[in-house]
Amino acid sequence: MSELNDVTEKVFSINLLGKDRALKFGMKAFARIEECFGGIEEMSLALTKKPFTNIPKVIYFAMAKGNDDITEENIADLLDEGHDMNELKDILTSAMNAAFSKKEGTQENPPKAE
Repeated sequence: MSELNDVTEKVFSINLLGKDRALKFGMKAFARIEECFGGIEEMSLALTKKPFTNIPKVIYFAMAKGNDDITEENIADLLDEGHDMNELKDILTSAMNAAFSKKEGTQENPPKAE
């Protein structure tokens, strides 16, 4: 089965500027990942090689609408305020894994970075 057929939409959140911000790895986020990195495997390699550059970028790609106060330019600074790198890696990994999860019909409480 292709990556496209495996995509499900589950929403995670991260607190930035005092508000919980939705992170959703849906079609739009994956399209931006493809444009930037070439694909998911290439993104994974980029996250390993340059995490401080690419983790903020991927989190920004996954941010839902309505976050006009957050830009690709200021996301790294905002993530520095109250989040450590391990926490960011965990929330990003959980959100990405959930996007490809085959679980259906269950209500989960995904982890939330605060």
